[in-house]
Amino acid sequence: MTSRQLPLYFQPVDAPVAKAVKKPIQRHLWYLTEPLIVLGLFDSHLGCDMKAAMAVQLQTSLKPPVYTPGKPTFPRTAVLLGDTSLTSLVGTHSWLLFDLLGETGHWLALPPGHWDKDDDFAIWDSLVDDYLPVPKPADWQEIAQGIRERWNFPNCVGAMDGKHILIQAPLVDVGAFGRSSDGGTLAASAFGEALREEKLGLPEDAPLPGADHLGSLPHVFVGDEAFPLRRNLLRPYPGRHLSQPKSIFNYRLSRARRVVENAFGIFAAQWRIDHRVIGVCPENVDAIVKATVALHNFQRWNNTTEAPVPADDQPIPAFRDVRRMGANNSAQQATAVREAFCSYFSSPAGEVPLQNT
Repeated sequence: MTSRQLPLYFQPVDAPVAKAVKKPIQRHLWYLTEPLIVLGLFDSHLGCDMKAAMAVQLQTSLKPPVYTPGKPTFPRTAVLLGDTSLTSLVGTHSWLLFDLLGETGHWLALPPGHWDKDDDFAIWDSLVDDYLPVPKPADWQEIAQGIRERWNFPNCVGAMDGKHILIQAPLVDVGAFGRSSDGGTLAASAFGEALREEKLGLPEDAPLPGADHLGSLPHVFVGDEAFPLRRNLLRPYPGRHLSQPKSIFNYRLSRARRVVENAFGIFAAQWRIDHRVIGVCPENVDAIVKATVALHNFQRWNNTTEAPVPADDQPIPAFRDVRRMGANNSAQQATAVREAFCSYFSSPAGEVPLQNT
């Protein structure tokens, strides 16, 4: 008897226990859909014999002329409780990943032990340069221009946030352990180090539009209260009973920072692995999340249809907000930069309609 058959066996004996066993099985269903089952081909913990059998099944499955858009069809748990193997879950829609990548999958004809020698085999390596590139100075300028025009926040080059992604045990996120704050994760990352040492190639300091009297100000990222206040990283003013200029600054910062919340929501809605606790070992979480981020960008940049932004009151079960831990001490220069932006947003040159309501 297999572990997948146990819930059916114990259903008549002890229904609560059978139900409890069934729930962990259901957490794995996201990667047992036809489009995503082929991710198993890249799993180092899956045996070569099973990979070879999956490759044969895929090569004998005809590619569909078109792929029907929409959510993937999850296999019924009752079906999985029999002698189902990964091979039986491979089907015509398993070619979707290959078509998105523009790959023929010619390496499937090779023994699995030789796949990693093929340049087209690594999803992450083949996508990262094109769909997760490090911005160049001209790119930063273009980003700043777009944020200024759409969100009325000049000299801003991006928004920051962090989410923990839940797996069965323990709680982890890509880049740091679950106990870390956003600020701690940022500080421990290569990006955070480059930001701190001003090696990101951000544009030169420049005056805000119509506010030469404030002098040249740095190009900044915006984040929530979990991040430290720095010269090139702005966070809200703390507290509830704030002066009107500080309240306006917090509103404008929150307005610009919303784009990253929207990005998390769209990502989670599209790649539904983040709607349930991920049932894989911690070593594979980084690879799964990075691959889905790259594929997410690939799909967004090659699709003219805008994905809907999830409503704020719809929680994402496998995403958890990262809370601030420890003090965020503000350096004098960082405080002065925030004060200058605060002054600008309450001035005729920097105000926007309805910010005072």
